[in-house]
Amino acid sequence: MNALRKGLVSAIVLSLSLGAGAAFAQTTPGAAPATPAPAAKTMKPMTKHVHKVSASKSCAAQGHQKKLHGKAYSRFEANCMHKGGA
Repeated sequence: MNALRKGLVSAIVLSLSLGAGAAFAQTTPGAAPATPAPAAKTMKPMTKHVHKVSASKSCAAQGHQKKLHGKAYSRFEANCMHKGGA
């Protein structure tokens, strides 16, 4: 009889916990907060970054056209980047 009672109690506790979970899931959310959302930040123009990338590509292309390799290519590319890709 004692084992039957333990099984009955555990079945009741299980059913109550499942029912309580479903009851909490069906509640309506509270009211929205009264404070406004922060404004979206405007993106800064990437002109400096874009200029560096285009200068790097230009210098690399010039170095390849001159068929430079190794240290000569590195020196040429450094000087070209220093001059701004000209």
